Amino acid sequence: MANRSAQPECRYCSRRQVLLGLAGTLVVPLVLLPQEIARASTSAAAIVVSCIDFRFIEPIHDFLGQQNLLGRCDWVALAGASLALADFPRSADSEALWDQLTFSVQLHQIQRVLLFDHADCGAYTALYPQLSAESVRERAVHQSYLQRAREQITKHYPQLQVEPYFVSLLGQVVSLSPQENLEGL
Repeated sequence: MANRSAQPECRYCSRRQVLLGLAGTLVVPLVLLPQEIARASTSAAAIVVSCIDFRFIEPIHDFLGQQNLLGRCDWVALAGASLALADFPRSADSEALWDQLTFSVQLHQIQRVLLFDHADCGAYTALYPQLSAESVRERAVHQSYLQRAREQITKHYPQLQVEPYFVSLLGQVVSLSPQENLEGL
């Protein structure tokens, strides 16, 4: 006959054992984390400058994936994107953009700047009412501001390749570099 006073072997751990086990699994990664961060590359392929409009995040994200840039870029989002370099809507936006660009150059050694403006932009509409009603004019106005932004960035950072893009309401990303012809867009 078995001894009933002996405790049966428990298949489960005590609360204390579980907590000690969890603490061990959390402490090890936390101790290794700074070493892993130190080993990680501190350079980025580019900085993305886009508008804050949520409707265009996914198309830009998809475009970056197609360009093998996804997860390899710094990102700045300000209303109107290229308008920020024209001190609109406030000069503080321009200052913030220049600060972030400088940090990206100095800290992450970027080589490219990708500027993304988009159709039906509220910041542009504040300057040009009804702009989105005229698609050819809208793209021409965006191309003008993107070109100015490109020139300003190149003046301060001649080593950077600056690429202006326009995103349509359907999510199509089109290059608006100076040599691009607006016909057919």
